Amino acid sequence: MAQKLSVDDLAGLVKEVQLLKDKAEIRETLTRYWFGVDRREPAVAASVMTPDGHYGNLHGREELERLMQRALPGYECLQHCFASSEIEVDGDTATADTMAVGFALGDNADGERRVFARGLRYVDTLVRTEEGWRITERVGSDDREVGHDTFWQFEGVATDIWHPKVADQA
Repeated sequence: MAQKLSVDDLAGLVKEVQLLKDKAEIRETLTRYWFGVDRREPAVAASVMTPDGHYGNLHGREELERLMQRALPGYECLQHCFASSEIEVDGDTATADTMAVGFALGDNADGERRVFARGLRYVDTLVRTEEGWRITERVGSDDREVGHDTFWQFEGVATDIWHPKVADQA
């Protein structure tokens, strides 16, 4: 059974609250990355990195932002769903091993409108900074050069969005 904290254990309570706060802030950092990608805002996505951080083979926040400025406009829309994350905090450093599912809508090489779905894994090392928690290194466990692992991928034909209110007006 998990230990229940009491008012008498103020030091333990403060330590537990700090750990919960750190983990929540780290999750916010991870979420900000996906919101930046999904909204196609490279500066927001890159802001989760330290200025000298590594994302696979990319070195530094500015290099990540430049890559995203070139890559993100190639998609009509993106959506990443945070699946699960194991976060370990050790003072001012932390690690996060995170699973996600990513969806992308865009044209393939033949110009066909397609939807892509991927099972993703990110392995991050983070540090507490004056800006908040930032990623110093993002690697895949299997593919350290790319910055994340893709366990599976599915590509299918994209269809028009159907909604009852829109269908009634047609």
